[in-house]
Amino acid sequence: VAAHMRATTGRVRPVGSGHSFTGLAPSEGMMVDASALEGMFAYDAATGEATFVAVTRLFHVASALDEVGRALPNLPDIDVQTLAGSFATGTHGTGNTLSALHDYITAFQLVTANGEVMDVTETSHPELFGAGKVSLGALGIMTQFTIRTVPQFNLHRQMVAEEIDPFFEKIEDLAKAHRN
Repeated sequence: VAAHMRATTGRVRPVGSGHSFTGLAPSEGMMVDASALEGMFAYDAATGEATFVAVTRLFHVASALDEVGRALPNLPDIDVQTLAGSFATGTHGTGNTLSALHDYITAFQLVTANGEVMDVTETSHPELFGAGKVSLGALGIMTQFTIRTVPQFNLHRQMVAEEIDPFFEKIEDLAKAHRN
């Protein structure tokens, strides 16, 4: 990716799964699709941190983490987004007390417009780290993310059909009583 960026003139936009409801990726310039490079390439059992190629789709992230007994604390209802896309657009997942997905990032690798490869953490580049977590693809091309994980867990889905008026009377109590 870095060599490609150094050799390219004009605008470059990364593109992921195309799930965003906005026209984020379309460009008059070059569009970079690195989706063939997905996967987890590092896992630290001591910290629970896992490093993934940025274009790994969320369902593959969940599967790879499951294989090592880990999970993300929160996921959205739709799991076809890439890590980079879900982070760049501020995807939030479900659950009132659960943070947005980008809060799990502990480090990322960024390739800038001039082809510089930057390894970014909160301590190495604090301002860039904050901006890069939800960047809308404006800072360059994210090539990898290191994320915090939790021990795997099970959720139990329960669906109930109710009349709307009685439901609204207890909606706040239900929200307090359930994680999602």
